Amino acid sequence: MCRRSCRAFSTPLTRARAGVLASLALRVAAALAVPALAVAAGATSTTAPTTATAASATMTAVRFHEYGDASQLRLERAPRPVPRAGQVLVRVRAASVNPYDWKFREGRLRAYVPATLPFTPGIDFAGVVEAVGQAGAATAPAAGGGAAAPSWQRGDEVYGFVAGAAPGAYAQYVVAEPANLARKPASMSFEEAAAIPVAALTAWKALYDFGGLEPQGARGRRLLVNGASGSVGLATIQLAKLAGLQVVAVASARNQALMRRYGADATLDYRSQKVEPAVVPPVDLAIDTVDLATAAASARVVRPGGVLVAMNVTPKPPEVPACSGAPPGLRCVQVPNFQPRPGVFQQVAARVADGRLRMEVGAVLPLADAAKAQELSRRGGTPGKIVLRVD
Repeated sequence: MCRRSCRAFSTPLTRARAGVLASLALRVAAALAVPALAVAAGATSTTAPTTATAASATMTAVRFHEYGDASQLRLERAPRPVPRAGQVLVRVRAASVNPYDWKFREGRLRAYVPATLPFTPGIDFAGVVEAVGQAGAATAPAAGGGAAAPSWQRGDEVYGFVAGAAPGAYAQYVVAEPANLARKPASMSFEEAAAIPVAALTAWKALYDFGGLEPQGARGRRLLVNGASGSVGLATIQLAKLAGLQVVAVASARNQALMRRYGADATLDYRSQKVEPAVVPPVDLAIDTVDLATAAASARVVRPGGVLVAMNVTPKPPEVPACSGAPPGLRCVQVPNFQPRPGVFQQVAARVADGRLRMEVGAVLPLADAAKAQELSRRGGTPGKIVLRVD
């Protein structure tokens, strides 16, 4: 009953076309058959099917398809990103977990940072350069202007960060701007390197962009760091000591030795000591990494004319309520994000390269446990940084 149509496919050309069509059909079928693995118990995937052209360029990633709690995170197959001209594709070996990640997933920041769903979280990471986007630029300008970025080669071990609402690093591959990468020291693990960028850049911004200090002109000033056992706190202690500041650090009793190991001159246990009577004389600058309640206490130990830098408050910087009833002339500001000025990441990387800046890794979990890692971050109490290992 198909003699005429069957004879049509019997020519060499038509047989070749049929072979191509069959091959494409198999690729589409394979793409549609890729299962999503739920990170949280009971989660199901709503990943859109990959196309035939992307089927051979997929990767494992953690994404969320809707805003919500940690059960929205899913380990699944996703299209592998393709670098544009000058951008760098990195094979991720470790990705750090920041409070921004779970706040973004919960939808708290969507009015300020719009994103296309499904979305892959993760800002800072470490890994190995896989490829550099072609066409035209051997080097690319640093973000926001400035000196030319390094020229990266396949196989370079790097660490760095993604900016804005770009797809993140909870994945096997990520694309970054060349100026947002630095060479990983051979003595440092991928997990340790991944823990540095956001914490160090946030600390730099708090000290120098908002705190009114200069890296070379702050010697002898007094600094209070509240929440000093977290990653931003530990980075702040180190950068402050490199600039010659005297540092009073506040955290729980079990982290007193940790803060001293990172350079704090004096430490306080917030559970057994109130900050206000214990900090004498007043400090020139207080950096509070906890919340508005602790920021209010920090404000009361700043000298008149000093500065309070508050974090973990609203994304955009209105007047900080913690300033109410603070010493006269106190300037209160908040850090809206970690994004650095041109050249700052290179200054941070120089301190990492010569061993003057490092980061405590408090916990390492596999990528499949991203939901657990974010919940651990949300609860607080883990010293330093929580990092995901990416295989």
